[in-house]
Amino acid sequence: RQFVSHLKSNKNRQRHALDDFITFPRTQHLAEKAQKLSSPAEKGLRNTASAGKFKISHRRPTPQTKSEISEKARSSFLFPHHLLQPSNITASFEPWPTD
Repeated sequence: RQFVSHLKSNKNRQRHALDDFITFPRTQHLAEKAQKLSSPAEKGLRNTASAGKFKISHRRPTPQTKSEISEKARSSFLFPHHLLQPSNITASFEPWPTD
């Protein structure tokens, strides 16, 4: 019984740790500072960071359209695509030998 109560209190402690972090004066100060950003470049930085979109120019562009992605998958040898050719599917089946 003691152990269970200990677990519960630990869970509550974890739950409140985030609240403490949010209401912590330093984070409040940082949030205010972020709202007060004036120049558009800084604003743009803040927006991309909040959206989780960090534009990295030197990376190879990842395939966006479905056809590009499937093309990439087809070019990789992870799947035996030669087994799915129509010539193999429509092969004529020999009847079972009857002797």
